[in-house]
Order: sequence, then C-alpha cells, then structure tokens
Amino acid sequence: MTRAVGGEDRQMRISPDGPTPTELWDGVVAQFDRINPGQSIAKVLHERSVEDARRAFLARTRESFLAVGREWELLGDTAVFGDEIGVRFGPGTVQVMRAGEVLVAGAQTSDWAALVLAFLGERRWGVAWADAIRRREPALHLPIDHIDASDALGEPIQPLQIAGPCRWVIFRTDTTPLCWAISQPVAELAASALELGAPALRAMAGAWPEPPSELSPPSGAVPLARFPAPRVGIEGAWWLSQTTPFRGLFWRGGHSAPKATTFPRLRAVSTDVRVATENFTVPFVSAFLTGAARDARYRSRFPENQEFALLPDAQFIAQGEPVDVGGIRVAVFADTAEETRPAMTVREVLDEVRRAQSAPPIAVSKPRWFVDGRSDPQAG
Repeated sequence: MTRAVGGEDRQMRISPDGPTPTELWDGVVAQFDRINPGQSIAKVLHERSVEDARRAFLARTRESFLAVGREWELLGDTAVFGDEIGVRFGPGTVQVMRAGEVLVAGAQTSDWAALVLAFLGERRWGVAWADAIRRREPALHLPIDHIDASDALGEPIQPLQIAGPCRWVIFRTDTTPLCWAISQPVAELAASALELGAPALRAMAGAWPEPPSELSPPSGAVPLARFPAPRVGIEGAWWLSQTTPFRGLFWRGGHSAPKATTFPRLRAVSTDVRVATENFTVPFVSAFLTGAARDARYRSRFPENQEFALLPDAQFIAQGEPVDVGGIRVAVFADTAEETRPAMTVREVLDEVRRAQSAPPIAVSKPRWFVDGRSDPQAG
C-alpha cells in the first residue's frame, strides 16, 4: 500500500499502513476511465471540475469510513472490510458485497456504513445479530417491496444497471427508492439497519456479547410489517406502450360500484374472473371488452394470473346497469373503438361469470392487485 500525504488523508487511516479514501478515489477514477474513455467523471457527478468531484467523493465517504471503525483493504474501486464484506464504489453509487455477491446496491448518499456493520455482525454472530437489529428501538422498518417487472405500475424508477440482480427495493419514507437488495431477508435487515443508522449499529456492535461456541444462534426472524410499494404511471412502464395490443375480455374486481370512466393510471386486469375477484370474495367485478390491452404475462412472477394492463388513454362506456350473478354485481364496459373490441353480448359476458363460479377456486398470489378500493395497491 502506498502511504498518502496530506492531513485529511492521515485522519482517515484506520491502520498506520492502510489505504485512504483518496487511494480509493484513484481506483474509482481508474475504473471509470477504463469503462468510459474520453468522458469526464466530473460531468457524471454534476461537478464543475475533477477536483470538485474528488472533494465531493471524499466528503461522502469520510464519515462512513470512520463509522465502520475497522481496518479495510483496497482492491481497485472496492473497499474490503474483512470477513469478505466489501463495498464497490462507482462515481455516485455503491454495491455492498459478501464473498463477491452483491447484497445491496444504491447511491453513495445512502448510509452504506450501516449496511456494512449489519452484514459484518451477521457474518460473525449469525441470525441472533440480525434479529437484534430488527427488534432494536426506535427502528420501525422502512418500506420494502419486490420489483416484479410484469407489474404495469411497478417498473423500477432508477436504472437497473445500478441494482444489477437486486430486485427488492427499499424506499425512503417519502416513497422514493433508497436502494435495492438481493432477497427479502437481506432487504429486511438492510431496511432496519438503515433506519437505525451507523452510529447506533456501531454502539450495538461494541456492546454485543460473544455467544458461546457450543450454542447455536437462535433461529427465526421477527415478523415485520410489509408496505405496498408506490406505483407510477405509464412513464414508469414505457415498455408496455411498445407491446402489441390484445383483443379480448378482461376483468377487474372492486369493493364499490364501478364507474364508466377512463383510468387515470395503468390498471392491471386478468383474463380469469376468479383471479380478478379473488375467488368471488369481493362484491363487484368489471368486465372490459377491448382490443387495446397490453400483455404483462411474459414478465410476471405469476404467469397463472393471466395479467394484462389497460393504458390510461383507453376509453370505456357502460353496457347497461350492473347485473347480479350469484351474489356478485357484474358491470360490463366496452371500448369506444368498436371495430377492435370483441363482438360479445352482455349475456355472453354474464355466462362467463357463471362458468367461472362453478369452477374450482384458484390460489391468490397477489392479494388486492386486481381489486379496486380498500387499500388498492395501485391507487394514487
């Protein structure tokens, strides 16, 4: 390791012969220049000069390195904190890794030191440490949700090249994405660690007792409340607008009487009325006859849901009043583009409901996704 000069760097050394954030910056710049020849890292970081970009990078990393408070090694653009926990730095991003696998990815502005402390402790003490973080007050657990690219309203808001394979997104309290995680357990641990913050976790680590080697750490994570992810409009699911329109009969359930109006946002619909009504457990269902539905099945974790999407610009008109069919009120809506919609009568639509009511129930894999009202996860 080379020994850097300058008072600022000396204060940042964790060990006398260890690296400094400036040396890490040099590694980030080298990687950036290799991948982006001829471009300026200052432009990517929205700084006026490379020197301003360097200062901004050091300012973002200084407190975090001190918060971790342990020796680290330098591997190009990656800081390794022992126990195979590393942090790979991009110009404005970080990836927290274990044994080379990316666990969490996000922006440098996130408290990546808290994530490092959480994963270091979990590696040393196992699930007992992870459970202690989740139980620690005043942490309430930040909202998390899985990114299912089939969800017309759930397309990632930030570029996936940052997140890589990480598909669980952790949100700030203002519903903007904070970072991404590789799995639900990692996301839950990361969300609790980020809410506690690096100072609290460092204090916990300093006071944490060493468990006897003959005892296995307790198992079982503490159940945590789940939050629905915020949803975006067509601008967040641009890929749907490029797909081929489908013609057919599509369904969506509801807890209140449906209205004959266009949707202000994308809406998920199913070709199976049992899916849309969660086995006829809601009082209303809307039937849509259209030739403009967009196929979301091929990007779905649950292809059995037969999920399609209705775009916000689709206009529908009611085909008479809602009709009671076996205890559920059925409203039929037809696309205003008569030449492209299927030629089905209201009677034929109601017969489809009766046939489905006599069929076996199906598993509900995405509760409330196809149902309007009562905490509709697509509302807003």
